[in-house]
Amino acid sequence: MKEKSGESPSRGRTKKQKTQTPQTPQIVIIDEGDQCEEIANTLKSRLKLNLKCKIRDVRIREFLAELFGTFVLIAFGDASVAQTILNADETFAYGSFFSINWGWGIGVALGVLVAGGVSGAHLNPAVSVAMAVIGKLPWRKVAYYILAQYIGAFLGASCVFVAYVDAFDGFGKNNQTAGIFATYPQEYLTTGGGFVDQLIGTALLLFCVLAITDEKNMKVPSYLVPLYVGFTVLNIGICFGMNCGYAINPARDLGPRIFTAIAGWGSEPFTFGFSWWWVPIVATHIGAVIGVLLYTVVIENHWPDEDTSRQDPLNGIEENAGFELKKVPTSEQLANFEESNEDNDSKKKHRKKKKHHHRDKDKATSL
Repeated sequence: MKEKSGESPSRGRTKKQKTQTPQTPQIVIIDEGDQCEEIANTLKSRLKLNLKCKIRDVRIREFLAELFGTFVLIAFGDASVAQTILNADETFAYGSFFSINWGWGIGVALGVLVAGGVSGAHLNPAVSVAMAVIGKLPWRKVAYYILAQYIGAFLGASCVFVAYVDAFDGFGKNNQTAGIFATYPQEYLTTGGGFVDQLIGTALLLFCVLAITDEKNMKVPSYLVPLYVGFTVLNIGICFGMNCGYAINPARDLGPRIFTAIAGWGSEPFTFGFSWWWVPIVATHIGAVIGVLLYTVVIENHWPDEDTSRQDPLNGIEENAGFELKKVPTSEQLANFEESNEDNDSKKKHRKKKKHHHRDKDKATSL
């Protein structure tokens, strides 16, 4: 029977064994020590690379921060103007004066985010000089701050030109396209009127910037400072942009103006409008110093040591809202509280010692 079936006994037994015994999975043993050592070596090599590439000189870090912060500011600001002026299709508007103001405002906010934690994000020679005047920036830093800002502005204008080079070829290099990069006065504006315009705008900028960054004033969180500075520039553009384009920044105006002179606009950027080019430089520096001195004299110098005289902004909220606000105790109140607790503890210890002394005395007399 077994021979007829064609199956040998050995083959039958192997089939039975295969059905009864399950296959065991293959286990791959990994040496964890080798893996950890490999990971550690990789991290060490990366750490060495980071240390080699790390800039330790504070001056170089501040220089680069001001350069690229200003680059971001000019790249976004000039591009917002370029998109508006180079719009050849009259049926669809790619920009307006209001969008230009937003482009500059957001550009300032992003530039401050780039450089704020390293250099303070001045992005403006007038700001750097004004801060040095009131002692908030060492004079030894002013020179390389300003150099970085002018270079960053020049490179930002170059970037915008490269991005829109085909549109410039179709539009031509004239006074209108030169206005993408630098400011120019209206036909009705006199030199004196333009000077006062730039002085007022820059003074307002610095006055508001000091208010935003004053830790004893409204205590604006550091992460909101770029937003408020951007809003300040946006509002200056909306309110004071008609006369001559609110430069309020020598680097923002002179750096791109030099670029236009090199890139094919010739001498007109420096000769147009009764040689207007010097006004956004001189007037903005004077206005910035006036703005910081005004804020320092009328507000910043008058904060008391313990700021208790200011009106509490939470006063009246309890009555109006119908709930009670729990005020956090000051450091002085906490110190007094701890001292009173220590006095109470010492008094309790003294009483216990006194009681033990009387008990020992009574035991001695009884004996």
